[in-house]
Amino acid sequence: MHLHRQNPSALEGRTLAIFGCGYVGLAVAQWAVSSGLRVIALTRNAGQAGVLRERGVHQVLAAELDSSSWHGRIDPRVEYILTTVGSAGGGLSGYRKSYVNGQRSIFRWLGKARPLAYIYTSSTSVYPQTQGEQVHEETATEGVGKAGRMLLEAESLVRSHRRRFGSWFILRLAGIYGPGRHHYIDRLRRGETAFSGSPDTYLNLIHRDDAASAIAMLIQRAGTVPSGTYNLTDGHAATRGEVVSWLAHALSAPRPSLSVDPSPHGGHSKSPRIARSANRVVDNTRLRKALGWGPRFASYREGYEAILLSHSA
Repeated sequence: MHLHRQNPSALEGRTLAIFGCGYVGLAVAQWAVSSGLRVIALTRNAGQAGVLRERGVHQVLAAELDSSSWHGRIDPRVEYILTTVGSAGGGLSGYRKSYVNGQRSIFRWLGKARPLAYIYTSSTSVYPQTQGEQVHEETATEGVGKAGRMLLEAESLVRSHRRRFGSWFILRLAGIYGPGRHHYIDRLRRGETAFSGSPDTYLNLIHRDDAASAIAMLIQRAGTVPSGTYNLTDGHAATRGEVVSWLAHALSAPRPSLSVDPSPHGGHSKSPRIARSANRVVDNTRLRKALGWGPRFASYREGYEAILLSHSA
């Protein structure tokens, strides 16, 4: 991972608490430790807790975020908070447990403490558009599915508590890929030739390291960047057919067919994640302008090339 290391004197002695410290959170934690921050991480996964300890994270807790069991074990007088939770599983109840109830638990724990910055990672799946429209942070979200409504509810919780933070940021992340997370490559290497999904649907992506770099910059520049909601994507949406075809060519694999994936019981999958009809191009101009940020991996091509090169090394 190649993140700019902040001058240690600027962050030395300050504390970053990361809740739901998984794929992106670990990348941010590694940057933060190298930059002189004291890092506290909470994860519900015991295996991930072990990885975090191995990477030098100062305090690691394995606990359920929505519980109060951890409240007395972390001092709320921290300078920075990053919440990067994922669904706890179990359908919609897992979304509520992680995103909504998890946020409420954090706010109860904080009490009267006032962090310099609160960063919450949401998702571009809050946009319900289906016709390939371009969407930005002010685009209407009415009509989004039940999971998307829970994400919006969690966002509203952050906004309702915004006066408790020096700065606050809601980052709507696009589809995250990167080292260890590249299922299209894995499936092509296994020789699979039938993939689900319409070839004409747009995919909005962000490489893990670019997501982490944007978060790192927000921590560094808290107080100078306007608080608010930002889309975090590489800004180069591509159709599923384009991405899969490019990868098949790069791997010298047969080009797979693409079609809507029926569930084993007939009809479409009932997953609470992004609706299969969702189809939009997510604009990232606001973040670029406010933060002066740009992705190292400008599109899926650069990102997947780096992954393929690392696999061949």
